[in-house]
Amino acid sequence: MRGQRNHSFLDDARHLGPERTAPAYTLVSLGPFPALRESGSTSVEGELYEVDSAILTALDQLEGHPDFYQRGAVELADGRAAVTYFLPAGSHSEAEEISRWP
Repeated sequence: MRGQRNHSFLDDARHLGPERTAPAYTLVSLGPFPALRESGSTSVEGELYEVDSAILTALDQLEGHPDFYQRGAVELADGRAAVTYFLPAGSHSEAEEISRWP
């Protein structure tokens, strides 16, 4: 998100605006950064960007896809789909659920 330490990876991406997920996810804290789980009942706020293949490749590397995070489809509050990075089920089971980041 804007103002966060890795936002520079999105400098050349087209910002489409703020968005929320459908109320079907869980946001957790891994200490210095958040993670999204593919199940739950929370609507998580974020930002939507249009990225090209070069930016997507750089983001995959940053997010450790597919070993740390796994890229997948997320349902937005308005029913559209987008792509995000999920924390795999069973990974970091001790992570504390949070309502927003930061």
